[in-house]
Amino acid sequence: AACAVAFVPRARWLAPSPKLAAGPPVSGAAAARVDDSVFVFGGLDPDRTVTNALWRFSDADGWEEFQAKSSDDARPCQRMYTAAFAQGGELVIAGGWDPGAKGSGGTFLDDAWTIDVRASAPTWRRVEGGLPGGPVSRHVACALDDHSAVLHSYRSDGHVLVYDSRTRAFHEQRTMGEGPDRIGMHAAAMLDGPTLVVYGGGDKDTTTGFSPDAWALKCRGERWQWTRLRNDGASRPPALGSACAAPVDGESLVIFGGAEMRGAYDGGQGLLARAEAWSLTLGGDNGDIAHWRCLCPDGLEGGAAAGPHTPSARVAATLTPLPSADSSQTHQLLLHGGWRPSDAHTFQEGQVLSLL
Repeated sequence: AACAVAFVPRARWLAPSPKLAAGPPVSGAAAARVDDSVFVFGGLDPDRTVTNALWRFSDADGWEEFQAKSSDDARPCQRMYTAAFAQGGELVIAGGWDPGAKGSGGTFLDDAWTIDVRASAPTWRRVEGGLPGGPVSRHVACALDDHSAVLHSYRSDGHVLVYDSRTRAFHEQRTMGEGPDRIGMHAAAMLDGPTLVVYGGGDKDTTTGFSPDAWALKCRGERWQWTRLRNDGASRPPALGSACAAPVDGESLVIFGGAEMRGAYDGGQGLLARAEAWSLTLGGDNGDIAHWRCLCPDGLEGGAAAGPHTPSARVAATLTPLPSADSSQTHQLLLHGGWRPSDAHTFQEGQVLSLL
């Protein structure tokens, strides 16, 4: 469905700035915030090679290359479609895909690594045991609390993976109820409860298109409970794959970009990339209703006109909360990178979505 509401003044894209334009040009990277800095790891370069460089962004210093690309075996290998989350002062990355030589099929990865970015000499450490169940790619991971995080992938059938920073290992956590069925390329954020919310994505057979559904996983008790969220009857985003998401205030998340499937994949030519920003707020007595709101339309498909400074449509970008700059209720999200299927352009410049 087209985004059919007028541009919402209280959610606006800020004008691009030189400080945001000097980041890494990557798609399929992973990002997480540690303290006042956003870290971006890996991804696919414009020359279609993967990287394992680690970049840091802060409002004070802008972008800097925290660690350059390297073939050192003491570091995670070059990859895309990995997932990242923060645990205290550590950044954790897990899984992903190294495409390798053209036509080789590449290597799907089941390893995980941590790095203490606060240390005077930050060093990567491999997580012993890696990811139970095998390699994953195009998956999602979100911090659950100060010492654990949740990973969901196409392998998550009746369980999810949980990382415990106290044991420095992943384990399987049983789940109950009807959950998303073996999907990847979905977007996710952790809300209060704690509740993991996932949206969109699809299975390995992209000819079936992407899912329009949102799901909530209540992460408490011995068996965590999945719920397919019911739409409140208002407009909602189209079925999207490879969108990005970020939590806002514990009760809502924002989803940006992604693409609709409009035919055979054909190297991305069958994708219609979008540039809309939507919010999802949980409602209902059981938190099983999705209240969608179109924050910023993109002007496509007969919808409302795009607002000023709307970013270009893209897939496989990152969206990360920035630290609050003052005592106001303003929330800011950093959009970075991504890929435009129509001409294979990889984005370098970042933009900020401001929410009041």
